[in-house]
Amino acid sequence: MRIIKLFFFLLIASTLNIFAQEVYFVKFKETPDLRTLKRSVQENYQSANRNNTLPSKEISVGAFAKGNATKISSLKNILKFTFPSTTNDSFWTSFKNKYPSIEYIQKQIVYKIDAIPNDSLINQQWALTKIDAFNAWKITEGTDSVVVGVIDTGIDFYHPDLVDNIFINKGENGTDNFGNDKRSNGIDDDGNGFVDDYQGWDFTDRTGFPFDSTGGDYLVWDNYPMDENNFSHGTSVAGIIAATSNNGIGISGIAPKLKVMNLRAFDPDGYGEEDDVAAAILYAINNGAKIINMSFGDVSYSYVLRDVIRYVYSQNVVMVASSGNSNSTELHYPSSYDEVISVGNSTQDDYVSANSNYGSTLDLVAPGTDIITTARKNTYASFSGTSASAPFVSAAAGLILSQKSFSNEEVKQILKSTCDDINSSGWDIKSGAGRLNLFKALKTLAPSIVKFDYPNQDFA
Repeated sequence: MRIIKLFFFLLIASTLNIFAQEVYFVKFKETPDLRTLKRSVQENYQSANRNNTLPSKEISVGAFAKGNATKISSLKNILKFTFPSTTNDSFWTSFKNKYPSIEYIQKQIVYKIDAIPNDSLINQQWALTKIDAFNAWKITEGTDSVVVGVIDTGIDFYHPDLVDNIFINKGENGTDNFGNDKRSNGIDDDGNGFVDDYQGWDFTDRTGFPFDSTGGDYLVWDNYPMDENNFSHGTSVAGIIAATSNNGIGISGIAPKLKVMNLRAFDPDGYGEEDDVAAAILYAINNGAKIINMSFGDVSYSYVLRDVIRYVYSQNVVMVASSGNSNSTELHYPSSYDEVISVGNSTQDDYVSANSNYGSTLDLVAPGTDIITTARKNTYASFSGTSASAPFVSAAAGLILSQKSFSNEEVKQILKSTCDDINSSGWDIKSGAGRLNLFKALKTLAPSIVKFDYPNQDFA
């Protein structure tokens, strides 16, 4: 059946003359005139693709990150070029000769979430004891003024263990002057460039694909960032961070009083285009997120994402990312950027997981194997991989910032300096600074707190 479906897809694509688009980002040292630039691109494209029957008018040249970067001086000169088919070397050689002010040209990268699916349920949250969360909560469970942006496959915002901790945009909530519900009145009430974004945004907007109603919502930007991933990736990440505690059901998040901002940038299969990821990151900081969790990555170095990461860091936002799941020292991005906290996966026995990436850019490890957490459709499931480890650290950063307004670099150093060694003493290539210890990190901020020893319990 799968082969037949694939055959018909290819047949339809051929019949309708549908080709995969090619996207590039070009950064200029000086702002070019868009009208002149587009004309030049079309002329170069026609000259370099004389045998191509696709019209050059299908080329688009526009703002990077869907316009979210136009007011940021370090990013406003990055433009997105979309072509109806593959370009060639002669096109780019001619184009660079015409525009010597080009700083770099980069093909768009598609990122993949860093999960290891595991359908088996477990009956206890072993990680809470391992990182000494119960004692940490004697100091703080967080505050709703600290928001963690979760850039992922979306979140099941109807889940009873998450519904109360989803960030709500007050500017798009309530009623307008005409008595209409701001959540659905079709007006950008708060003027942030997004209409009716009352609970985050769905940034996935794939173009150049035949419409497939069975493939989920991945074609259009909208204000409905529901998780459609079969493995509940984004919902699982959100639950680790901020599932509600003491509500008589399910689990407790590591920081159950924080808010999570629902930013969907990945399609139902777990793939996210670079432009959508960048737009989600910029939306997060423009709308008040103090921490950004990025449980995804790729081994390809991106100048574009590097520039975005540097800008976000300059805004004093804490960025946390998964180190990757290939048991490799190969650099993995965004976790390998200096400005990002890179998190590996530790097990219940305090070993570094066999598939966790390691190396010179690793900062620390956190529980990431058989983590029970929230899943789509009001369920719970076991979640493994560095994707599960990163949200532990994002939540820890949120608890630290609930206590005091530290800089992003101070937060990073607090987390690393209070880790428990599980491999070599001090920093080592496999476990970084060690395994996250939530209580020790918070106790450094409140040294008078006395530790309470809790017995092992079943918290499922």
